Amino acid sequence: MQNPEIKFILYGKPCCKQSVRKGKYFFYQDKSLISKENVVKQALKEQFKQDIIKNCVIAKITCFFAPKYLQQPKNRHWIGKYYGKIPDHDNISKFYSDCLKRVVVADDKTIVSSTAAKYYGEEYKTEIELTVLDY
Repeated sequence: MQNPEIKFILYGKPCCKQSVRKGKYFFYQDKSLISKENVVKQALKEQFKQDIIKNCVIAKITCFFAPKYLQQPKNRHWIGKYYGKIPDHDNISKFYSDCLKRVVVADDKTIVSSTAAKYYGEEYKTEIELTVLDY
């Protein structure tokens, strides 16, 4: 039996997890990151109409970045090539793993393997592919 695959496409600039900030008396998370997480979670809810996955999953996260200079014909050759600038791929993976938690998967600890890749693209978007393991 083939393992089921679930694919999400999230349009907009890919996000990444930021480190916790230290205030004078406490630690806090940037409010803009929390609102971005909520937007991504809502988009995932709209695309995922099934019960939360309790099995282990393999996640493949692919981000596409479309800086303004790609609109110039002389720079179009960059589309499809790796994007070697910020944000770090591990911070991207952390952000989207946290967004999947309690929306698509029961907990992000059920993600047993993940890959994150960054490419130049026609438009800003993130593709998430989940392979559900049957054990």
